[in-house]
Amino acid sequence: MGVAAVFGEKYRGEKQGQDIEWSPPAEALGAVVEPLKDADLRILLAYATIDETKALAEQFADFEIVVTAGGAEEPADPKPFGDDRLLVETGEKGKSVLLVAFYRESETRFRSELVPLDSRFHDTPEWEEQLAAYVHVLKEEKFVETMLRQPHPDAAEFVGAATCGKCHTSAYAVWKKPNMPWPLRCSSRRTAITIPNAFAAMPRDGILNS
Repeated sequence: MGVAAVFGEKYRGEKQGQDIEWSPPAEALGAVVEPLKDADLRILLAYATIDETKALAEQFADFEIVVTAGGAEEPADPKPFGDDRLLVETGEKGKSVLLVAFYRESETRFRSELVPLDSRFHDTPEWEEQLAAYVHVLKEEKFVETMLRQPHPDAAEFVGAATCGKCHTSAYAVWKKPNMPWPLRCSSRRTAITIPNAFAAMPRDGILNS
């Protein structure tokens, strides 16, 4: 198996620094195609927009699986394209994992399944510790109070916590209690973790959604 990864032109400014030597994506891929020619399967990982990823996939047809960081927020089933090739969108929210199986000698070489990260998969203590530490940093650095407020692209305005609470009744009931531990609950997993006083510094006049 041969794997190559590139940054797209759009993200060049975000990642460029003194310790990074930058080459255009097509130029960089041109240098690795030959060394990967004998691999049973070639995979391209493109941290690029969906349009740039598709352009690179068309230019470098040796890559049978092309994975892009662009595309929709939620991953969908891989899209077949070209001659028995797959375009895979990773999504952005991390709520599911896309599995792709490769069968070297089968007529159908690729099979895939989108697996939701539901109650079958349990959070580890290490993950919960990392989350608690992250929330503590947000509190200590007063991130919520000092963050730059961006206008909504549709010119919508904040409707207030009470309006949100009409639908999110359970979360709103907990949120109204001052200086209480905040349970973080994922409805798909039906589990909860509690971070004592983690959100004590959060403003009480609104809910921060991600």
